Amino acid sequence: MATTTALQTSQLFIARSWRGLFLVMLASLHLAAMWGAEDFWARGLMLAHFGLFILWQPFMRGEHRLTSAQVAAIAAIALGTLYFLNWWLLALWVSVLAGIVGGKVFLFQARWLRRFYLVVLLYLVALLLVWIVPNTFVRMPLPNEVELLARYGLPVLFLVMIAIPAETDSAETPQVVDFFYAAMIVLLLIVLALGSFAFMTLGKIDYLTALSYSMLIIAGVLLILSFAWNPRAGFGGLSVYFSRYLLSIGLPFERWLYFLAELSQLETKPERFMKEACVGLARLPWVSGGFWHTAGESGDFGKVSKNSVEFTNQEIHLRVFTKLPLSPSLVWHFQLLGQLLGEFYVAKQRAVAVSERPVRGRGARYGARCGRRIVLAHAPPASRDYAAPAADARQAAKARCEQRPLHQGRYLVGRPAAQLRRSRRGVLARGARGLRDAAERAFR
Repeated sequence: MATTTALQTSQLFIARSWRGLFLVMLASLHLAAMWGAEDFWARGLMLAHFGLFILWQPFMRGEHRLTSAQVAAIAAIALGTLYFLNWWLLALWVSVLAGIVGGKVFLFQARWLRRFYLVVLLYLVALLLVWIVPNTFVRMPLPNEVELLARYGLPVLFLVMIAIPAETDSAETPQVVDFFYAAMIVLLLIVLALGSFAFMTLGKIDYLTALSYSMLIIAGVLLILSFAWNPRAGFGGLSVYFSRYLLSIGLPFERWLYFLAELSQLETKPERFMKEACVGLARLPWVSGGFWHTAGESGDFGKVSKNSVEFTNQEIHLRVFTKLPLSPSLVWHFQLLGQLLGEFYVAKQRAVAVSERPVRGRGARYGARCGRRIVLAHAPPASRDYAAPAADARQAAKARCEQRPLHQGRYLVGRPAAQLRRSRRGVLARGARGLRDAAERAFR
C-alpha cells in the first residue's frame, strides 16, 4: 500500500513539475558538455541526465511496468555512459534528443507549448553545432568567441524557456512523438555534421566555413524537394506518391485484396469463402494466426500470439494474432480489411438467398397450374354453363327493344327498325361469345 501511494505521489509530482525536471535535464547535459566527454564528473552528470530523461521520456507512461529486457537495456546504457562516453556518442545522443523534441513540436495545439519546444530544439541544435561537433572533429582550441558563446550564451535560452508561460495541451497526455519528423531531423543533423567534416578534410578549410557550405547545400536540396513535394504546374508531386505508399503499406495488403477479389468469383458458399479468405490473411508477413466465427460456423488458422487485434460487425467476428504490436496505422488498415471481408461475406449470403428464391417460385407456379387443370378436368363444359345466361340476355334485350318508347317524337318502323334489331342481336351475340372465351381462358 505504501509503495502504491509513493508511486502515485511521484507520478503526480512529475506531471505537475515536468518543465522544471526538463530544464534540470538540459542543464546537466550542458554542464557535462562544457566539462568534456572524457571528464569523470561529466559522465556522472550524463548519468543523472539520462535518469531525468527516463522520467520525462514520451514513449511509456508512468504507470507502465518495465519488463526485464527493458531494465537490462537501461542498465546497459547507464554502464556505457559511465565507461565508454566520448564526443562521438555525445554528438549522437544530442542528435537523437533533438529529433525526439522536434517530433513533438508539430503535434501541439497550444501556442506557448509549441514555442517552448522550439526553443529547446534551437538550444540542442546550437549546442551540437557550436560546441560538440567542433570538439569531435577539430583537434585544436576553438576561438574565444565560440567558446564564450557556448559556455555563457547558450544558457540564456534557459531563461527564455523559464519565461515562456506554462500551458497544457490535450496532446500532452499521453505524450506522442512523430517518428517521421524525428527521423528527418536526426538525419539532417547527421548529414550536416558529416558534411562539415568532409569539407574540412577535403577542402582544408576551417570549421565555420565548412559548416556554412554544408548548410547552404542542405538548404538548396530542401528547397528543391519542397517544390517537388507540392509543385504549382499541375504535377501531382511527391506528396501524392508518398501518400499512396503510406496508405498501401506495401505489396502484401494489395496482394491479399487481389486474392480476396478472385476468391469471391471462384467460391460461392459463404462459409467456405470465409475460411479460404482467413487462410489467405495468414500469408501477410505480420500475421501469425487467428480465429473467426459467424452465425453458422467458426474456424481458426495459424498460431496464437500475445499481440492481437479484433474486428466485429453484425455478421462476423474476426481476431488476428500478430507477431509484433501493431502501430495505429496498421490497426486502421486491419479494420479496413476486416470491413471488406465482412462486406464480401454478406454479399455471398445475399447471392445464395437470391439463387434459391426463383426455384421456389417456379415450383409454386407449376403446382398452381396443375391444380387449376385438375379442377377444370372435373368441371362441366364451359359452353353449357354460359349458353343459358347468354340466351336470357338476348331475350331481355329483345323485350326492352320492343317496349322502347318514342325517340324524339318518332317511331322506328319498317326496314330501319328491322336493321336496328339485327344490329343489336349481333352486338349481344358477340358479347356473349367474348364472355365465354374469357371464361375458358381463365380456367386454362
